[in-house]
Amino acid sequence: MSDDDQSSEAKGPRSLMLSSVLSSDALAKLRMHASIGSQFRELALGQSEGLRQAYVALQYPVIGDSIAQIRALLNENPIGSLMREMQAAQEHMRAIPTLRLDQFRTPMSHEIGSMLSKLQRNPVAEWLRVDQLRFQSNLSETLAAIRQPYLNIGKEISSFTAAVELQSIGLAVREGLSFNESFAHTLRADLGDWRDDTEEPADPIDVESRAGLYADRGLQPELVAFPVLTFSSLLEQAGLILPAVAGVAQAVASEEPLELTKAAYAWLLHFEHAIRHFINQAMTRAVGPRWIQQRVSAELIEKWKAKQEAALAASMARPSLLDYADFMDYPQIITRKDNWREVFKPVFLREEHVRESFHRLKPVRNATMHAGLITQQDLLFLCVEIHRLTSAMRS
Repeated sequence: MSDDDQSSEAKGPRSLMLSSVLSSDALAKLRMHASIGSQFRELALGQSEGLRQAYVALQYPVIGDSIAQIRALLNENPIGSLMREMQAAQEHMRAIPTLRLDQFRTPMSHEIGSMLSKLQRNPVAEWLRVDQLRFQSNLSETLAAIRQPYLNIGKEISSFTAAVELQSIGLAVREGLSFNESFAHTLRADLGDWRDDTEEPADPIDVESRAGLYADRGLQPELVAFPVLTFSSLLEQAGLILPAVAGVAQAVASEEPLELTKAAYAWLLHFEHAIRHFINQAMTRAVGPRWIQQRVSAELIEKWKAKQEAALAASMARPSLLDYADFMDYPQIITRKDNWREVFKPVFLREEHVRESFHRLKPVRNATMHAGLITQQDLLFLCVEIHRLTSAMRS
């Protein structure tokens, strides 16, 4: 028997029948769904009987009505919805034109000094130069150390200005100026004004809607107008990669959009653990172990207790009531008048700066928690704001 005959026999009659009636495109799509289904196997085993049936059907596909049944079963289950959202988001991201590395070049060493003298308006770098004596004297060396090409051919000054600005933001954060009032004000010229909350896109994984929100708020597009590898290199040189989460730096440089989403999830999870720990320690020192009962609104406590009861019923209890806080509950605790006055003002300096940081992070977090794909715009907010908040918490 030939290898081909053995292969055909191993496939079995169902797969052979399926191959004979479906087009190659349809068959490829069905196999893709089977691959996705295998990724969710552990979830499937713990979910409803309907989802279990869908998983089994995906593993042993047949033609006709059974395929329609598979789709119906998946449509009725949130995992099926998640799978469709991830597929649609990936297809959308791949359809967006990307900047190619060969459109960029690395500056010659003699060019850097000349280009620094011709910089276009870049708010943070200018603020550091004028108002801060600690402005990095060897900025030329820092720019020369960036390994990936970052000068957009034909737009050299514009791309050079953006690269300098990213390095300047990183410098300000490393210098402990994260919530310095002048820096926070100047940063708005780059990332937009987020002091007030905003209505987010109805679909948290809609990349275009999120990009529109960022543009409306005032994000400068030049800051992210780099190829993926170049943008990763610029962030790394600026010190804006979070080393505490293993694999983030590698994922940022990955060409696969889903890898960056996984890294963003890990990064945000790490940050939420850190902010809870910081709030709990600071409040316990200032007020005592019963600070939640004394210094958190009754509305928040009621909401947390409802989530705690649901977790207990599912045998998924967590050790502290604070573990049930939502992302936007943290700034409410921090900026509550008595908590702010007695505990958090020396750390964050101004209440509006804290709210602004969380407002910038909220769309990114919501997209990540719904398995949305993370863009370089999202990554910029994620890097800058998590570093600002964590550096202030460590001071």
